[in-house]
Amino acid sequence: MKKKYHLDFLIDYYHDDTESMKTILELYLKETPKEIVSIEKALAQKDIATAKATTHKIKTNIAMLGIKETDAFVNAMHLIEPGDKISGDILKLFTGFQENIKAALAEIKSDFFGKI
Repeated sequence: MKKKYHLDFLIDYYHDDTESMKTILELYLKETPKEIVSIEKALAQKDIATAKATTHKIKTNIAMLGIKETDAFVNAMHLIEPGDKISGDILKLFTGFQENIKAALAEIKSDFFGKI
């Protein structure tokens, strides 16, 4: 089964320093779900500014962890403006975005820190 993530960037950066890499992974495993919840709440409250800012912030985590299939939501949030409505399409993209990230984080947790 193909992984939903790749750690090429972290491997290139940390080389053989697996302990430092694990420390970074632990941080991302802890913080990324909080950011997803923040985006979800902002979307529910129709707070486009917060949803957009948090989506921009989480892009770094996604890139570092090589999480796949997140571009559609990130790009849609990049294009949305504060006066725009949050469409059903955005919410559908968020659902896929959230599911992909949660699945990738679960794989990382299992692969590096044992069974979940």
